[in-house]
Parts: sequence; C-alpha cells; structure tokens
Amino acid sequence: MRSLWPLLIVPLWVACGLHPLPEPLLTAPSQVKETFAAPPHETFLGEARIDYYGQGQARKGKVTIMTAPPGKVRLDVLSFTDDLISVLAVQDGQFIYFERGQKSCLAGPFCAAPMVSRFPTLADPEKLSGVLQGILPLLADPESESLRFSRKEGLYVLTLTAGDSLQEIRITPKGLWPTQGLLKRHGKVILKVDFVGRLKVGDRTVPHRVRLRAPEDDIDLSFEFREAEYGYQFKGDPFNFECPTGVDVQLLNCL
Repeated sequence: MRSLWPLLIVPLWVACGLHPLPEPLLTAPSQVKETFAAPPHETFLGEARIDYYGQGQARKGKVTIMTAPPGKVRLDVLSFTDDLISVLAVQDGQFIYFERGQKSCLAGPFCAAPMVSRFPTLADPEKLSGVLQGILPLLADPESESLRFSRKEGLYVLTLTAGDSLQEIRITPKGLWPTQGLLKRHGKVILKVDFVGRLKVGDRTVPHRVRLRAPEDDIDLSFEFREAEYGYQFKGDPFNFECPTGVDVQLLNCL
C-alpha cells in the first residue's frame, strides 16, 4: 500500500507557515558576506523623503543624498516647499553641519559628528554612505560567525560576535539582499537597520526605504527613496561646503 506520509507532511508544512529550504542551501558565512558588505566604490545621488523622530522632536521633509568614495557625504534636508533646513557635509575626515535659523555652524573631525546627531551610525562616513545604499558594515574581527536559514521567516540569518557585541543580519535567499541588521551590546539593541522593498536603479537596486533606530538614544530615522543614480557626475565640489557668512563657526572635538 502506498504511504500517505508525503501527502500529510506537505500540508503540515504549509499549515505551520514554514518556508521551503532554498536550493542550493548556503551554509558558509563567506557565501553571503561579500554580497552586501563591500564599501561603495562610485558616486551616488539620491532623492528621498525623510522622517525623523527623537529627543522630543518630529520632523519630515525631503533629503538630497550625495556620496563619493572614499568617505565623502553630503545630506541636504529640505522642506516640502524646497526650503533648505540643514546641511551635513563630510570630506577628508572633517564635517560641517548647518541648520537654518541657528546662530552657529558646527564643524570638526567626523568622529565628533555623533555629538551633533547623537546617532551611532555617524561614526564613519563610509559606513553612513553604505547604509544609505543598503550596505551593512560588519563587526570587525569577529570571534565567531554562523549562517542559518530560518524557515519561519524565509530568510538567511548571519550572526557575528566580537567581545560583548552581537550582530544579526537577515538576508533574502533570492538576490541575497539584507532586509535587517541588528547590533547588540551587552544584550541591548543599540542599532537596528531595516531595508524595505527595492528600487531599481539601472541594472542595480537600492532599498526603497531605509529605517535606522537607536533605542538608547531615542532616535528613529527613515529615508524613502524617490529617485537614485549611480555614477553621477557632480557639478563643482558639493562636499566642500562653507558655513554661511555672518554665522559663528563652533569647532567640536572628539570625546
């Protein structure tokens, strides 16, 4: 008599909501790490909607994102009527930040930028540039690393540990795109990055929406891309921003 087990098992998997294993099944961390962790190697221009919540404030507007390797970044935040709200420009390890209506323009080495934003991602311009393009920086010199496929989520889960830090990255089996990055220290989440959807840019893609959260700093920041272009030829040098005339320049030092 023909066994009914195969007929019973398949409906059971479906009822439990388990995803089938991808073919081929990847098991080595090295098989996925290079697909989303390589630093940016060309210029990038993006237009996005920005939503910011934190420290008792809520702001919404538009942002122009400009990046160029190595480590050049400029973020122009605009109102919905295209009035300039703020500028963050970074190059050669130095930053300048100006916000409309303020009496001071802030400047200093980039390691001091988190004093302005209180956001841990702003600790390295290449990391900031990469995250905005869907590239997640990995823990340096991990003591352990593993890769598994979660049949419940239908995603690969890459786990890295180094000292008291643990990083988890969830990756789609098709395309090997990261959908979430979680960084914990002493068991507490210090940074959570979510990539939602994909926006086609020529023969490539970028996340349609990037959401960054730092629970301990009460920061929730989202970028939703409208347009993006790789290899953009900038006119002049947009990263060489100068503080407006008549505004005091306040120099900051790293802690």
